Amino acid sequence: MQPQLRPPAHEGAPQPPRHGLLLRGLITLAWVLPAGPVLTLLLFPWWSWVEAATGWESLGHSGPAGWCYAAVWCTLLALALLGPRVARRFRRD
Repeated sequence: MQPQLRPPAHEGAPQPPRHGLLLRGLITLAWVLPAGPVLTLLLFPWWSWVEAATGWESLGHSGPAGWCYAAVWCTLLALALLGPRVARRFRRD
């Protein structure tokens, strides 16, 4: 008895969930979580400029404000999640 061959998937057809999605998410978090505070502290001069230009409290006596850390983490997560998709799209064209 011969095994049945599946028809090729069309490009626009939804793909089944990938098993590596959880692993990819964990790897992304593994570098985003420690990189966030480091990058936030390296951007200290920029946060100072933001505070002077906008009046938003971004630097305190103990370093950057909490929203500065959140902004950097969100930016890093967006780059980590959307970057590969954008790169794939440009490679296809």
